[in-house]
Amino acid sequence: MIEFTSKTCSDPLKQLNEFFSFVKGSLQLDASVFQLEKKIRRLKKKFINNVEKGKKHKPHEHRLFELSKNIWASEVAEKEDSNSNSATSSQISKPETNVVFNEMIRFINNGSMLNENVIRGRLELVGESKREELEVGWSALLAKKLELFAKRARLIKDQTRLMLEAHKSSNH
Repeated sequence: MIEFTSKTCSDPLKQLNEFFSFVKGSLQLDASVFQLEKKIRRLKKKFINNVEKGKKHKPHEHRLFELSKNIWASEVAEKEDSNSNSATSSQISKPETNVVFNEMIRFINNGSMLNENVIRGRLELVGESKREELEVGWSALLAKKLELFAKRARLIKDQTRLMLEAHKSSNH
C-alpha cells in the first residue's frame, strides 16, 4: 500500500481496481477485489482500535503496527484532533500529528511527486519558529474554510427552504 501510494499518489481504497492490479502478482492466493478491500478495511480498523485503546501490540505484530502507522497515522491524528483523545498521542507521537504535516500530505495525495518520508525528513530540518509560523498560517486557513462551510450551509438552507416553498405552492 505504501509503495502504491508513493508511486501513484492515490489512496488504494479509492483506486481499488488499480491497486488490485498493482498487487495481484504479489498475492500468494487468488483473491477478488472485494476480498482485498475487506482485508484492508479490517487491518485499518484493527490499527485504529489498537491506537485508540492504547493497546500494546504483540511482538510478532510490531512490524504490521509500524507499517499501519505509516499508512493511517495521519487519519488517526485527524480523528484525535477532533476527539481530543490523549490516549492516542502517546502511540502516534510523530510529526504527522501536526497540521503542517497533514496539509502537506493532503497536497501530495492530490498529485505531488513527494512522499511522506521526504516531507517528514525535511520538515524536521525547518526551524521551530518557522514551523510555528506555518501552524499559524494553517490555523488561519482552517478558520477561513470553516467560514466558507458556514456560508455554504446557509445557502443550502435557503435553497432548501425555497424549494420546499415552491413544492408546497405547486401542490395547491
